[in-house]
Amino acid sequence: MNSLIITENVHKNYGSRSKANAEALAGITLQIAAGEAVVFMGPSGSGKTSLLSLIGCMSRPTSGRVIVDGQEVSRLSERFLTRVRRQTFGFVFQQYHLIPELTVLDNVMLPMYPELTGVAEMKRRALHALAEVELTAFARRRVAQLSGGEQQRVAIARALVNQPRILIADEPTAHLDSRLGRELLERLSLLKQAGLTLLIATHDPLVCQHPLVDRVVTLHDGRLVEEAGR
Repeated sequence: MNSLIITENVHKNYGSRSKANAEALAGITLQIAAGEAVVFMGPSGSGKTSLLSLIGCMSRPTSGRVIVDGQEVSRLSERFLTRVRRQTFGFVFQQYHLIPELTVLDNVMLPMYPELTGVAEMKRRALHALAEVELTAFARRRVAQLSGGEQQRVAIARALVNQPRILIADEPTAHLDSRLGRELLERLSLLKQAGLTLLIATHDPLVCQHPLVDRVVTLHDGRLVEEAGR
């Protein structure tokens, strides 16, 4: 397998090593190919979010290695780690983290502001991302005026605006009813067909059983306990 993502014996500790609950990850070794859709399952506290945070360059392992596209990111300086995160990953958070007082367009443009991109180009790219989730007509509307499903689509557009190779979604259906959940999964299927690698943390059987998923990885107490392919 030509792996886009590799974790090698990754451990992650929070707080004091003397505390029994400080170890969030306990030796995770995993390989993920480009274009795969991988679901991470497990109860709260199993390590799903911690693992995705390490893969997505949002935190560092206590020990072990994380390699993304042939580059070991686990030892990069914060400056270069930020660059890899911005250029490689898009994130859809469980709580969306949108700014309700801003317009939909402004929210989608936010990830581009640290880059040296003119405002006209940022707007063009943001509108293109909104078109992908069928929200172009909502560009000037404030996020506070949107439904939960519409906010979810804005969050996806924001995640796509920097044209990432990998999309990380943490409990993406947690606040959606079954109809909206199915619509979201169909959108994710289209993104996968376009070449994106999808990493999804979830408790939702609807997600795990969807045809877009290539593999389900189950974690428990920070350990990988099962990998099931389709």
